[in-house]
Amino acid sequence: MSESTEYQRIQDIKAFLRSARAADRHVRSAALALEHIRSQYGTIRAVGYEQHIRSGGHGSSTESQALQAITAEERLESDIQKWQDLKDRAAEAVSRLESPLERDVLTLYYLSGMTWQAAADALHIDLRHIYRVHGHALQHMAGVSA
Repeated sequence: MSESTEYQRIQDIKAFLRSARAADRHVRSAALALEHIRSQYGTIRAVGYEQHIRSGGHGSSTESQALQAITAEERLESDIQKWQDLKDRAAEAVSRLESPLERDVLTLYYLSGMTWQAAADALHIDLRHIYRVHGHALQHMAGVSA
């Protein structure tokens, strides 16, 4: 593998892990939005009413708002599942690392959302060391010799 290809592979893995880290924010935001929708339109999913609205209903403003709420809820549920799947794939990739320390560093930072300093403190290692371990872990995930 050429040096530029190795570098790009490592950057791709880092971007993937950053996406997994950001997924938590997206899930929390979507969960709050779902909570808001459900608090306002909690009775929309009453037996038969949702189907009535979807099949055309009477076209009232309330029914239109209810349909919008149902659609938004379904979209948010789908988004939450997509982000959770991304985190699951990242966790699976991290779990394949041989070094327990490398797994711990990536798990604490990318999957648990800790800061670098908090991860270093939790692992009782120096911040500079955590950065080195992080770099080696990315190289190992990319299949590059560290």
